[in-house]
Amino acid sequence: MRRPPDFVTSSPRRPRPGFCGWLDDVSNCGSCGHRCLPGQSCCSGACTTLGTDSNCAGCGQACPPGSGCCAGGCRDLRSDLSNCGACGNTCSGGTTCQQGFCVCPDAAPWRCGTSCRDLMSDTANCGTCGHACATGQGCCDGICTDLGSPSSCGGCYASCAPGQGCCAGSCRQLGTNQNCARCGDVCAAGLECCNGQCVSLSTTTNCGGCGIVCPPGTTCQNGHCVVPCPVPCPGGRCCAAGQHCCPNGCCPNGQACCTSGCCPAGQSCCGGGTCCPNTTACCGSGANGICISPDYSCCVDASRGTYGCPPEYPYCDTYYGCCRNPGCI
Repeated sequence: MRRPPDFVTSSPRRPRPGFCGWLDDVSNCGSCGHRCLPGQSCCSGACTTLGTDSNCAGCGQACPPGSGCCAGGCRDLRSDLSNCGACGNTCSGGTTCQQGFCVCPDAAPWRCGTSCRDLMSDTANCGTCGHACATGQGCCDGICTDLGSPSSCGGCYASCAPGQGCCAGSCRQLGTNQNCARCGDVCAAGLECCNGQCVSLSTTTNCGGCGIVCPPGTTCQNGHCVVPCPVPCPGGRCCAAGQHCCPNGCCPNGQACCTSGCCPAGQSCCGGGTCCPNTTACCGSGANGICISPDYSCCVDASRGTYGCPPEYPYCDTYYGCCRNPGCI
């Protein structure tokens, strides 16, 4: 049998004696003696379990659409990192909550285990999760690529220019003394890198510079193409073939050197300036040298100069010249 309405009141004040039944009394919820279960509240005279979407933190406190009651509070299940799609579902590993789902960011859109990874560039997960690239490789569009090659030098698709090589992750010009045929190919002292080879610049094919070829019949000396010296002379001079060295030049073989030039064959230099036939004798020295008969006596004095005395007057005298006897007596 239903209780008369006079027994229920919604007034916040204590009822008058003889009345019972409160709209919010868990001991007399809706009627006298109607006790709500532990954890329930009396909402408008009905025992109600709180923590639901309709009665979250209190009676009638309903969560808005898209939200849920999580731990006594309304949470947006569409964007809450700790309650994504459902209470307690936490997004981790760099994911964000988007429309109730834990989603990896655009920079790392693939999920590997509990982490977000970019399979196009992650060297630990290249192409597929767990596929690690070797040391010295990079992940280029999901493919493990050698970063020491001219096409990917130090980075994906970092191409070196023509004539360059990838040296320790940097593009370097080849064909130099430091990187001749390849990276680290250093030319020794005195050598030059020519066409990828360390060569000497004192050869007839590379005389003074790469590719400088000496003409036929010449040699390379001190970086210059020169005609070879048939007869080397002191002081760096050179005489032609068929000649010999003289103090003041070169004379043909068979001719004597003389200050004034070369003495013809069969002659000798007398005093340095006069050529005398080999059938004569040389009298005097320097510019005063003369040719005399071999049986003549050679006379040299300050007043008369240089002269020869015949056999019948073999003695020299400053005053008389040639004498029969010594002192012209």
